[in-house]
Amino acid sequence: FSKCLPPYSDDDMRWYDDLMAAKASTAVHVGSALNVFVGCQEKAESGGTLLGIATFPPPVDPMALSEFGGLWMNAVAMFPDDSTLLHESGHCLGLWHIFHGVDEVQHCAADSNACGLCCERPHAFNETTAAASNYVGDFCADTLAMPRDWKCAIPDSDACDQSSWRIPVAERGPSTASYPNVMSYAMIDQETGKEEHCQTGFSKQQISRMHCYLKKNLASFLAD
Repeated sequence: FSKCLPPYSDDDMRWYDDLMAAKASTAVHVGSALNVFVGCQEKAESGGTLLGIATFPPPVDPMALSEFGGLWMNAVAMFPDDSTLLHESGHCLGLWHIFHGVDEVQHCAADSNACGLCCERPHAFNETTAAASNYVGDFCADTLAMPRDWKCAIPDSDACDQSSWRIPVAERGPSTASYPNVMSYAMIDQETGKEEHCQTGFSKQQISRMHCYLKKNLASFLAD
């Protein structure tokens, strides 16, 4: 994009309106390819900007196969060690944040069922299809539930039912099950407070979910 988006705000959606207008005028191969738009954004008063924003595949977002689909990347996050492009691509291919069942649901209280099938509690790493944690949160039992956190570490805190997010080491599985997973927000060294590129990959079940979405909901992306 040749023009920077207005500052991000939940109250002033001019940034979103400009983003949609720019997508509509520049998208190519609509419905048969994943468009990646690169641009810039003016800083908000807090000093922050979006690093990227993606479109979930249908049926979550019906716009995914239109000119308004694809993902937008802030040019400041376009360099080899940054995992933002992988993170946003994961959303486009059907992946939720690993903290989806903790910080992106409402009424997650120990004595509440209001969050229904979405709420996720601390659990051990599990690769079986029968695991209960395949049906809550990010729908992947081989990623550990944890709250939203920018530190490159497993949170040393408790869930709303008083169980600890810091489960025993033997139950944690490979590194991609927790904060090094691309679908986390981890990017800050816990000791130094400096930026750290600690996200290393996707889990096996996340990869399987992306394959399923490509073959079913996004089949038009695949060559004949």
